[in-house]
Amino acid sequence: MRSCLLVAVPYAVGLWMLQGCADPPVAIDHQDLERRNAALAVVRKERAQLLTNGADYALTALSHEDHRVRVKAAERLADFDPLSKEQVDGLITALSDSAAPVRIAATRALANSGDPSAIDPLIALLTDQEASVRLWAGKAIRKYERAGIHHLIHSLSADSPLKDHSYENLAGKKVTLRRGVKDFLASMGKTAVPQLIEALDEKTEPLIRHNISGVLGRMGEEAKEALPAMIKAFDSGDARMRKNVVADIGKIGDHHPEVMPTLKRAAADANKEIASAARRAMRAIKKQANKKKNKGKKK
Repeated sequence: MRSCLLVAVPYAVGLWMLQGCADPPVAIDHQDLERRNAALAVVRKERAQLLTNGADYALTALSHEDHRVRVKAAERLADFDPLSKEQVDGLITALSDSAAPVRIAATRALANSGDPSAIDPLIALLTDQEASVRLWAGKAIRKYERAGIHHLIHSLSADSPLKDHSYENLAGKKVTLRRGVKDFLASMGKTAVPQLIEALDEKTEPLIRHNISGVLGRMGEEAKEALPAMIKAFDSGDARMRKNVVADIGKIGDHHPEVMPTLKRAAADANKEIASAARRAMRAIKKQANKKKNKGKKK
């Protein structure tokens, strides 16, 4: 039994100490009421101390065995600016905490810090098993603005260290990080379009270009500013890229004078898959135009 130093604490805590100094957080779920009260008293004391002590104290508390204290420690670190490298690293480690509330608190603290070393770890949380954690990770990444989008785009690379991350959705299906990143970029809408256009450059890794084209297509009309770059990508891409681009142009619509000429050229392509994709794109654009026309008549 390890020795204990008795301090001025409530009776229940003193009782806990005399009973062998068992770790109080473990006793929070104990069947004995006095043991539970003793444990909770210690946790409350730790949380109260976090409000009056500095960032180094909070950093140490990130390793506390009770998750309630770890949550408060991360929240307390969010109050300090700037954070030291050691404190940022501590919060990054907390992103892997077993308790979701701790991961969320660390996410929020890192977003406030603006430290770029946290971006990739935050992106990895887009595949967290808990939806609430994924939501807060997305909010944190948005705070990084251009830097966040840059890292998101490059996480789509074939050699990204994050490529193996995944989670299981409610339907029991595996969702990869690449899928999560594409979903997130598409949800950003016009905010992300300028950087997505840059990523379509022919010097960019082919896999990234393929994925970016798909993201722009999912945005629909919101991505119309990207049409010139997509047409250029069609002319400079490989067969797979050209097929994907014409399909995605069809989803964005006829919002540039070169859209229909490009699709007509693609429909006559010797590659049957490209030609078929181009014809489907033209039908989609025509269908969308008729839908708008009919909607206008109803008004």
